[in-house]
Amino acid sequence: MRSRRSRIRSIVTRVVVFLLLGAIVNVAVAWGFALWVDPTEAHYQFGVDRTQPWLWTLARFDALGTTLLFSNRGPDHGAKFPTTGASPRQSAPTWSGLVQPLSDFGGELITDEYRLVDGRGWPVRALTLYCTALRLEGSTAPAISKRWLIDLDPSMSSPIDWGGWATFRRLPLRPLWPGFAINTIFYAAILWLVFAAPGVLRRRRRIKRGLCLACAYPVGTSPVCTECGKPVQQRAGKAESRDVA
Repeated sequence: MRSRRSRIRSIVTRVVVFLLLGAIVNVAVAWGFALWVDPTEAHYQFGVDRTQPWLWTLARFDALGTTLLFSNRGPDHGAKFPTTGASPRQSAPTWSGLVQPLSDFGGELITDEYRLVDGRGWPVRALTLYCTALRLEGSTAPAISKRWLIDLDPSMSSPIDWGGWATFRRLPLRPLWPGFAINTIFYAAILWLVFAAPGVLRRRRRIKRGLCLACAYPVGTSPVCTECGKPVQQRAGKAESRDVA
């Protein structure tokens, strides 16, 4: 009974350790893309929605392990934007939260809404960051709210400056579900293969050569190793010959 419990405890411990290692690798990969992908060289696809009383523009950039989204809702002053992509509602991913506005613009206080969403991770997006800015009527400076991010340049310009948003690097901190779990399991499985594969190959090679799995001592007909006393796993052909005898 103790042996069985210890075996189960050992398996659970290994699973937890590999999942923790997978989560660490997951975060490291997402941050690696945040540092590697140069936002100044991004080519954005624009979408425009004028079906509402306000104008909604969305700029989207996709690269390996990266999705950058810049959203602006506000009065339509007749500004011209390229419409090379789909409409904002179609091109904004569901995990971004950009489909629904932060405000209905029905009041007299809020005049503009600016939002930045940065998703990182591979094979799916696992970490995101959010910046929001609401311009109030009669105010020249927006009310900025930053959530779940680390600015790598403290001199980041105002979110109203789209160019400023695009030129600064940030590290995302908010886990994106289920992407974070999927990537964690993916990397945990890879780590398990890296660490477990040599042991599996070593066991098969020792069984094939008629060696003890524990100490690699040549085994005979005894059910335990005469060198270390561990149970011996016989080759299939050898075990059949013993049964016939």
